[in-house]
Amino acid sequence: VHPYLIMTTEDESVIRSAIQTDGVWKEYHAIMIEEADNILGKPNCQRVILGRRLLEVSRECLRRTLLLGYAYRMTGEVKYAKRAESELDNAADFVDWNPSHFLDVGEMVLALSIGYDWLYEYLEPEIRSIVRDAIVEKGLDAAAPDEWFYRAVSNWNSVCNGGLLCGALAVFEDVPDKAKKIIEKCLLTNPKALVAYGPDGGYPEGFHYWGYGTSFQVLLIAALESALGTDAGLSDYPGFLE
Repeated sequence: VHPYLIMTTEDESVIRSAIQTDGVWKEYHAIMIEEADNILGKPNCQRVILGRRLLEVSRECLRRTLLLGYAYRMTGEVKYAKRAESELDNAADFVDWNPSHFLDVGEMVLALSIGYDWLYEYLEPEIRSIVRDAIVEKGLDAAAPDEWFYRAVSNWNSVCNGGLLCGALAVFEDVPDKAKKIIEKCLLTNPKALVAYGPDGGYPEGFHYWGYGTSFQVLLIAALESALGTDAGLSDYPGFLE
């Protein structure tokens, strides 16, 4: 039952309790609500390619979806869901998510997957269908079976696999065969990125990309745990938890 990606209904109760009892959580919550409020009056993200990248747009769409989705779920105020819906519908209408630079797709498919799952009950069936079709056609279908990031020992593996995995989990009930193949491909190829953390948690790409790749690796693992009840042993790779 939606929502089941990363932040479940049970997690909402835990977070609300933490906000009341933990000063750090209270501060984070206030910052996120303030950021969500700042998004309300802004225009939707536009498909603007900079050089060969749509990444800045994908990243902003993901940031907005996470903040607005969180704000709606924690406050119940419809203004956040309505604004997130507009962003999702807009991004779904892009001609594509720039698959020639697949990081852009990875972040955008994650954005729409989080929005689709977290706002599932709020979204009208027509909008659900639009967002779901975009996840499938511009996300899952855009990844060729031999994409190079499947072999990468780098942030590309975690970011692209993480986005595609969340897309597959979000729409599993509607396209189970296709989603299953994406999930299996992720579980087969994502360990190549995890090998990089051995033996003690360092990262060959340096601190900046450690932060980027690891953020998506954590989201990938959290999505598996929340949706399927297991991370298939991914967090057990030498050095990762360190």
